Amino acid sequence: MRDIETIDRELRLLAREWHVAVHLNGCTPSTARIDQLLDERAATSAGQRTNSSTIETMAARLANCS
Repeated sequence: MRDIETIDRELRLLAREWHVAVHLNGCTPSTARIDQLLDERAATSAGQRTNSSTIETMAARLANCS
């Protein structure tokens, strides 16, 4: 299992890609990979202190992409 920082980096990258696809190409890409990463992040953080502000920030960024 990967560490949270690695997962967060990939989530940020996917959020940027998603934003570009929506705003420049006018398409709405699948969120399946983002969902998988969020599940992986949740599993990784089980037993650890969850950084809810990071999750909330990413959720807000993704919501702004739509």
